[in-house]
Amino acid sequence: MSDAAPSGAISRDPAVRRIITSYRELTSKCSGVDRDPERGTLVACSGGADSVALAAALSSVSIPITIGHVRHDIRPDRETAADRDHALKVAQALGARFVEAAVSVRGLPGNAESNARHARYAALADMAAAGGLAFVAAAHHADDVLETILMRLMRGAGPRGLAGPAPVRRIGLASSHVGRTIWLLRPMLGVGRADAERICRLANDGQGLSWVTDQTNTDLRLLRNAVRARVAPILKELAPGVEIRASRAAELMRETAGVLDDRADQILKAAVRSPESVIVPRVLLAEERGVVVGAVIRRVIGDLTRGRFLDRIRSAELSRLIRAIRDGKGGSRVFGWGRNSGVRVTVERDGIVIEARGDKSGSETDCARRPLRT
Repeated sequence: MSDAAPSGAISRDPAVRRIITSYRELTSKCSGVDRDPERGTLVACSGGADSVALAAALSSVSIPITIGHVRHDIRPDRETAADRDHALKVAQALGARFVEAAVSVRGLPGNAESNARHARYAALADMAAAGGLAFVAAAHHADDVLETILMRLMRGAGPRGLAGPAPVRRIGLASSHVGRTIWLLRPMLGVGRADAERICRLANDGQGLSWVTDQTNTDLRLLRNAVRARVAPILKELAPGVEIRASRAAELMRETAGVLDDRADQILKAAVRSPESVIVPRVLLAEERGVVVGAVIRRVIGDLTRGRFLDRIRSAELSRLIRAIRDGKGGSRVFGWGRNSGVRVTVERDGIVIEARGDKSGSETDCARRPLRT
């Protein structure tokens, strides 16, 4: 590899080195590139410390970066304009190209934050494709993983839920770019929020880069904010570095979930499929462990709804369904999730009929914006 050596104080920071190493490994794994100049990347930059740090870290070597910012209409125009202007200043300070997009999600059915997330990723993918870039880099880090694990533990999640965000995955395009594959990469999962803020202070040849704070992050009625402000600090006090270890645990959960997915794929080879339903022979599930049955159900629902209904499936409801599948009883029993039973699972004597119909406005949300119960 003939990549240029990084320079300046930022290059000596251990967190920066971890980010760069992770990014090179992820890009090589998903696309086979092995030189930094081939790793042209759109950095998703909100203007917050995390994304500013990611942009600074990637720009400290010879990775060509473009700063991409997406505005949406669920916050006041004045606030979103200020965030956009700050992201532009970051791009100028780093000598990077800047592109932006606007999405409209106000009034759409379903969770507003989730709708905004899907629209934002589609817009980022489009901007990357339009710029001839194969990669979008997002700044989710170990603290985000810890918070996500804690929230999903509250919901009784299984291995897939406890796996946290994936380090790499394909993302869809809002418009048509024939033949293009855009990869979403998360190279900061092994570093924490404190690391990000330190990187910002080291950036720009030691002059530092400032960041903005989303005011909605201070609303403790929202679950993630409450976990971040009330729970995570106690865990860090009791076990310093817990966020990094949580990120490693999430990686193990991803591997475990992968084993379950492999088994689910084997079982589903015998399924009968149509565009809106899948029928799985009940005999194939009756003797499987409950966690495997759950993996099959979630895999089918994810396929039928393009992943946009998985957040509706609560662990208690799924457990009742699994018990019904394995209890050997006859008859016909129906389970459903969503308005007008958008997803319906019918347990029959010989088969499990899984259907997706009606409302499909669910999402892949991690319930970060779910209000706390009072």
